Amino acid sequence: MTDLLTVAEAARQLRRSPRYIRRLIGEGKLRGVRLGDRGHWLILHDSLRELVGFASEHRRSDAAREQRARQAGERLQFRPAP
Repeated sequence: MTDLLTVAEAARQLRRSPRYIRRLIGEGKLRGVRLGDRGHWLILHDSLRELVGFASEHRRSDAAREQRARQAGERLQFRPAP
């Protein structure tokens, strides 16, 4: 069985607002199931996990890119002649 979360539960886990969660659903970045026509959503827990993993993967790659740029800059710095 797939774990489902309400919009409020997903918002609490991401420490964001329910409005932000609904926006992610609307943009297709988060998968969920709409209940009836009143606008209630259930979020697939796996989808939330994928979203968090995707974000942390980008943070890691950004940090690695910054580190490489810093190292390249250190190699290219001009030093005064003695």
